[in-house]
Amino acid sequence: MYFPASSDLGSSNESSALIALAWQEMFDTGTPDPYRPRLFDTHFLVSELAELTTLASRDARWRRHVKLVQEEIRDATRAESHWLDDHRWCCELLRKLVKSDSPSEIKDIATVFSDTAPSPVPTLLDVLQREAARLPKNKQRTLAVLEHLGTHAVRLGYLATDATAAVGGIAYSEDVQAIVDNIGASLQAQPRQFTCIVRLYGDRPTVQALLVSPDVRFAKRSDFPRDQTAQSFKAGVDHGREVALAVPAKAVTHSRAVDDALHKCRPIVDVLNFYENRAALRINPTVLVSDEHQSQIVDRRTEQSVATRPRRNAKRLARRALTVGRHAGPHEALENALEQHSIALASSDAMAGLVGMWTALECLVGGSGTDSARGRIVRWVPPTVAARRVDKITRYLAVCCHYFYRTMSMRPSALFARSHPYRMSARDVCEAITGKKGNNLIQRLLEDVASHPLLRFRVYESWKNMHEPKTVQKQLEVSKQRLAWHLERIYRARNMTVHMGAPPPYLLALIDHVQYYFSRCVSRILADLDSHPNWSVATSLEHHRQQFDFIVETLGDTSSQVPATLFFPGDDDFKDFHPWRR
Repeated sequence: MYFPASSDLGSSNESSALIALAWQEMFDTGTPDPYRPRLFDTHFLVSELAELTTLASRDARWRRHVKLVQEEIRDATRAESHWLDDHRWCCELLRKLVKSDSPSEIKDIATVFSDTAPSPVPTLLDVLQREAARLPKNKQRTLAVLEHLGTHAVRLGYLATDATAAVGGIAYSEDVQAIVDNIGASLQAQPRQFTCIVRLYGDRPTVQALLVSPDVRFAKRSDFPRDQTAQSFKAGVDHGREVALAVPAKAVTHSRAVDDALHKCRPIVDVLNFYENRAALRINPTVLVSDEHQSQIVDRRTEQSVATRPRRNAKRLARRALTVGRHAGPHEALENALEQHSIALASSDAMAGLVGMWTALECLVGGSGTDSARGRIVRWVPPTVAARRVDKITRYLAVCCHYFYRTMSMRPSALFARSHPYRMSARDVCEAITGKKGNNLIQRLLEDVASHPLLRFRVYESWKNMHEPKTVQKQLEVSKQRLAWHLERIYRARNMTVHMGAPPPYLLALIDHVQYYFSRCVSRILADLDSHPNWSVATSLEHHRQQFDFIVETLGDTSSQVPATLFFPGDDDFKDFHPWRR
């Protein structure tokens, strides 16, 4: 979350600041999933369904995936009422699409929807203009539309820098329509010309013999802009080991231009390596991309694609993990999984990174049970990850409140007993947003952050969604189901990459997601093996699946308020069930 200076917040237009801050928040790598754009909307899902139906007509193994995408479309239809309410014809098509069992009918309805449904970005911009004009009364619906627009921004290759550029030039005091217009202009911009400088590890004579495409040539001095970013990149080129190539690319964003340039260079490397039977050439995944306005350095290594941040105490955690008792037998599954994870992180090719990350997950669950590796992943990973939803949101809000207090030179109230000027306690925030209506903690927190419209909205919405146990129960179940759907999609993407050579849409985002799932599972497994040396990897994963069921059942049996001890236990009955006690 962004925290403008107190003077900017004091003079801001609340509605303008809300939209501008929310738009930037969606593309910040530190933002948790509940506040980031969904990767897939109905338009994309319908296209995916049509493709799967074609595959299913040739191979029966794809039929199960058709049903899964139909379920996703049903869920997305409910989430996209902001535009579907105005297009009843589209609603009717989607209703028939999710009920049909006939491949030919599904294909025909999907074709009709794709050809007759309104173009999503202009439609959503019109809805956003209408909803934004009613602010501050309907913040939830306005931000739902904004988040849906974010889905299409991700499709364009939007990065945090692109989001900041779209709204950064407008003062928070300006009219909200100016903010919406700027966002619309960035989403509907025409492709522009970029020059990408791609470096290959290899010798110049070898590369010169392979430059048969006019789109790829040796970089000249004039290809490097004179700004500091470009000159720094140029100075870092190792002329003894690297060759710099200039590759033109036409795209809307810097990110997509880099992907296009790397795609043009990849055959040069792969074909020569095949005939040489060795890695004669390799691509340096750090690329300089520039247009007439600015230069950026984009790193396409898998390790730079993932949003999971390094642990601050990584060395201590690693040392602890290496001393885990192994008298119960070797943990080959875990060791193999970590090896595949390291290989995937080191990959300079995104497709290889996706395959490697999925293989790491398969190694983690491999050899346990009679189900397929995919089935075991879908059984164990979603509950392990979904159970952390409340914890993740609460900790994010605690960090945001801490930064806000620091920006405004404020201190947490004495009501927050575990907090102090240098740290806002997640347990205090959890008790505030799970407390009853009108409790002192939530009232004081809302008063404290009142000048930051987005943070105040996030705190209030979190309380509205978490102070009722049944609501939290439903959210956890929905999160688990969506994770299962998404893992099935990653599995399909992996298969299409391996067997058909087709890079899936949102490739980097899929790598990011599967790496996060792997990270959460391995962290829990290592903690369990530390405290229970006789456990296996499968025992640990089954333990966390049972914990998720316990949390959901407890919420279903609770009528008063959400027990904060479920997620932040102290010396109480829930301590032994807590999934994140380390």
